[in-house]
Amino acid sequence: RQRAGEGRGVLASVCCGWKSGHDRRDTMLFILILFRAVLSIGVVLLELLVDSWPDLVPVDEVPPTLRDLSYILFQLFCPFLLIGASRHAMLEFVRRRTQVLKSTQLLLTKQVRIEKLVHSLVPPFRANALRNAPPKTWYQFPSDSFTSCTVLQMDIAGFTDLSTHLLAEELIDVLNVAFSHIDQAAEYVGNIWKVETIGDCLIAVAGGPNPCADHAFRAVHLGFCILEIMERISAHLDVTLQVRVAVHSGDICAAGVGSVLPRCLIFGKDVEVVRVLEAGGERGALLVSEATAQQLPETLVSWKFSEERTVRMKNGDEIPAKVLPLQHWNRRELRRLAKHNPPLNNFMNNLSSPDTVGPTRVASWNTRKNTRTNARGGMEDGTGGGGGGDEYSSATPLSSPALTAQRANSRPNSGSDR
Repeated sequence: RQRAGEGRGVLASVCCGWKSGHDRRDTMLFILILFRAVLSIGVVLLELLVDSWPDLVPVDEVPPTLRDLSYILFQLFCPFLLIGASRHAMLEFVRRRTQVLKSTQLLLTKQVRIEKLVHSLVPPFRANALRNAPPKTWYQFPSDSFTSCTVLQMDIAGFTDLSTHLLAEELIDVLNVAFSHIDQAAEYVGNIWKVETIGDCLIAVAGGPNPCADHAFRAVHLGFCILEIMERISAHLDVTLQVRVAVHSGDICAAGVGSVLPRCLIFGKDVEVVRVLEAGGERGALLVSEATAQQLPETLVSWKFSEERTVRMKNGDEIPAKVLPLQHWNRRELRRLAKHNPPLNNFMNNLSSPDTVGPTRVASWNTRKNTRTNARGGMEDGTGGGGGGDEYSSATPLSSPALTAQRANSRPNSGSDR
């Protein structure tokens, strides 16, 4: 309905353009067509009259001037008018056909944009069914269940503290750089459905709507890529970024939720399990459930687990899990796997260059950091310049003990300070 309404709007605008800009031309065209029709009828009648002329009037009695005039009229003027009117009608037809083709192309472009918008809101397996329905009714469609899949959940540890230390623009830059690189890595790993991102949290599904037998391996592989991506970005932008990643295999149910800005979310017991695993995970490491660990191919890769844990859920169930750290042996396995995936290998190798983080973002980041360094340094020493007291300088990480002591010393003492 929405596309039909937009289509009618486009056709209406085109028609209004014709009426406003071509009224005089349309009138002339109508007059020429009418004149051509009348002239054609007149020529036929005159030809009949000429054919019967000898019977009515002898040829010797016809004035020469009238014969010459009839010749010019029948043989030259009438065909010239007919050709001119036909040419004008043909040009007008071509012009209007061009306008129709342009409006059709405009409709197709708008349709492609709408389909891209629908695919950005819902996964492909639901987009085909929802593209002809208004978004307010998406939640009425039946849910989809998937049995062979692995859920991955990632969360930035200490995000609340990081939000208090960075400007809003800087925080947006960090999240955009991180999630855009994770999206590219997920595309190279393959068969990954990015469910949603909420603030600093990301949820993705391997397998499920993208069936594959090695969904557990793909989820763990993506988890290691996320750890390395965040490590590289943290080094480039000089911001401490540590993440917790949990992976669990099981069954999920996908359904549309809400009538305003609807989203396709996943539900089920196994979804809650991966959330509990992520909350109790270790920074800079993957927490893999036993269900996922049993499905990892031993012949393809030899991941080394550091320890085993048991995570307790709210209902009392205990979930056995294993910690998979990003240590040198697992890094070596990650490099070996990347060689079998050239696009992913090139992507991970190019992460060593600061340009892949985004030269514009890094430049604006450094500019704002230097400006804030000079401003705050001037406020602390009273000179309006310098940056020796800047808490965001590269020599003092955001989460270092030196920064904590520096803030404690620079904080004014007051009775209300807690």
